[in-house]
Amino acid sequence: MGIYINLNFMPHQITEDRWNRLYQETLELLQAYPFASIRLEDKGRWQIAKYCRAKDEEVHEKTRHWEVCGDLESLKIAESFRLAYNLDHYKSFTEESQSSDILEELCKGFREQRNMASIFDSKTQGCPYHIYVLALAMLIETRLAPFASVHGDFTREQALKAKSWADEIVTKPLNMPVLVDSEKMYQRLSQFLSGQALFDAFYHHWNGPEEEALRILFDKNVAERDHWFLSQLKNYESSKQIGVLRLYIQWLNNKGDLERLAQLACIEKEGPCFSPVEFAKSLCSTWVFLEPSTYEVMDYFKESPDVPGTVEGQFGTILLELKYTGRNIQRYIPLEEGLSVLVRLFPEQKEEIEQQVRAEVAKYEKDLNDMNRLAAEKDLEEDIEYDDDGLVGDDLDDDLDVGDLDVDDLGVDDLNDDDMAAITSIVLEGDMSFFLYYREGSVLLKPQKLFLEMIAYQAKVYMQGCHSLYEKMYSKLSSKKEVLFATSSQKGICLTEEAWKRIEEDADTEAGLLIFTYMVVELDPAMPSGVRRGILENRQLRQKLLDLMKDDAVMVKIEQYAEEVRGTQS
Repeated sequence: MGIYINLNFMPHQITEDRWNRLYQETLELLQAYPFASIRLEDKGRWQIAKYCRAKDEEVHEKTRHWEVCGDLESLKIAESFRLAYNLDHYKSFTEESQSSDILEELCKGFREQRNMASIFDSKTQGCPYHIYVLALAMLIETRLAPFASVHGDFTREQALKAKSWADEIVTKPLNMPVLVDSEKMYQRLSQFLSGQALFDAFYHHWNGPEEEALRILFDKNVAERDHWFLSQLKNYESSKQIGVLRLYIQWLNNKGDLERLAQLACIEKEGPCFSPVEFAKSLCSTWVFLEPSTYEVMDYFKESPDVPGTVEGQFGTILLELKYTGRNIQRYIPLEEGLSVLVRLFPEQKEEIEQQVRAEVAKYEKDLNDMNRLAAEKDLEEDIEYDDDGLVGDDLDDDLDVGDLDVDDLGVDDLNDDDMAAITSIVLEGDMSFFLYYREGSVLLKPQKLFLEMIAYQAKVYMQGCHSLYEKMYSKLSSKKEVLFATSSQKGICLTEEAWKRIEEDADTEAGLLIFTYMVVELDPAMPSGVRRGILENRQLRQKLLDLMKDDAVMVKIEQYAEEVRGTQS
């Protein structure tokens, strides 16, 4: 599970000169965006990890490379993407082949793919550098075509975005990845495949929407269409399985021919011969018999195709697919019209089909109407924007509502576990940006302010517990800076160069103990992941927390809440 970008190529088909020219051109894109990488730096007998601007590492020709794992604008980090200057590095893992197109190599069995090496096979997790890594991969595919191919968790819209950025920098424009260019992909596959093998290869390797793959295949080769579709249905044992429902939806979206779909699923001897009643009931799960207005609520869950996905989004999609597979339907067949087709084809099951279908349609209508009603009741008007200083409020309503939590009226006596969960949700929603980008003078939402006060109280408690360990280490080392270097080295903490500069400056101040504390303390798993990194990265956030710790009124307020929580748990 993750947001991947993969790039494969055939190294034995590439000359050294072609590869070297490509490598130099990738450096143009590398320098045009604040890509970041991790480097180790010696600090006496310790090594600290720094998050630095990525660059061409020219130590030795055989080991020359560049590597990126995030960007210095968002400060977000994911997995590394690396390109070696030495072509032999990739040849050593492969053998020569007679294939004239990487698509031909991709279509071979895994054990037979001996002339294909991987350049990228890592996760961006949807971090901002995703689009720019995709641009690098597209540059490599374009310059090495037809011997390279990029695929993974990206859309055509994201590829267009990457191309638009890169075309402003390189001398010759980039091509779209072949696996999202249906005409080019089909034409290239047709050079060495035909019939069912061509259908299977296109459907399996296509990197675009599934319904588009079927539309292309059905339009290209009508004679093969039904036979191939039957073979896909026969992969499943039941008409109720998610994979079958997706095939039904794709057929209906593209062809709209319910009668032929019923024949393929239930009557054709070469097909799966599903029970007509089971087929009719499962059709209801496609929502083809529901008026489109019934499932308008599903628009809330649509993702913008030009924005990289997230792991959370992938999990959400899986959950939606399990219960709301029909959200992908684009065809409407009135219920009575659909029933007339089904009972004409299966007259012996007429009564049971009508009973089951009407009951299922009524159930989905009720569920979706309830969801529409709840969505209308819970619809919140948001007026939040980002400026250079981070997240700020712009003419926020005083009665901003967060579920059942009235933030404006929130007092110490009102705080409970559900409230705090709501506060945490609105503050971060799992993101680290609030902590990383806080600046002195930033206008805070009320729940953000309260959350910051809670962190200050927590930090004060933690610092009291860590003080003796801090002094003990200081007594054995030459300076408080060395204490922080040693702790960071042991804990594997990676920070930006700017953060390390400020940490060294603050080591002998009261902030030193705060920094040490958040290097060593084990935070509650429920605590948002950005807390630790925000405190270590952001000097202004540290100062804000130190100021709050000295505010007796704030500390008393949070202490009262903490006592109330302890009282309810005892």
